[in-house]
Amino acid sequence: MHIVTATVLKTYRGQSLPEITYTMLVERGEGALISSNPAVITLCESSNGFYWPGVGAIFPGEEEVISVAEKTSAKIDSEQSSFSGCKP
Repeated sequence: MHIVTATVLKTYRGQSLPEITYTMLVERGEGALISSNPAVITLCESSNGFYWPGVGAIFPGEEEVISVAEKTSAKIDSEQSSFSGCKP
């Protein structure tokens, strides 16, 4: 398990925080590819805090990715509480 603390540049959904700490679970012997470059990341929340749901939840913080995140977040239901990628 890796514990990551990151500065939040923009929040597309959920509570806006200046900094966030989340856990990453990886296979035994596998490292986590953690970069200091900006990224768009999807996180899940449990009673223990935020966690990374796995592969396909981190995207490079490039203009095209940011544009898609902004457009998508504007169209989704802000009251949604169940997410298929997040385990209860």
